Amino acid sequence: MLWAFVSEDKDFDKVSAIKRMWLQTCMNYNELLSYV
Repeated sequence: MLWAFVSEDKDFDKVSAIKRMWLQTCMNYNELLSYV
């Protein structure tokens, strides 16, 4: 995944927050699709 390359960034906390938001959005989207 793309995030593996960003993990060494000095803004790691910011990247982690964005990654969590992105993963949460993806999971919500997948759940939505599974109901259809």
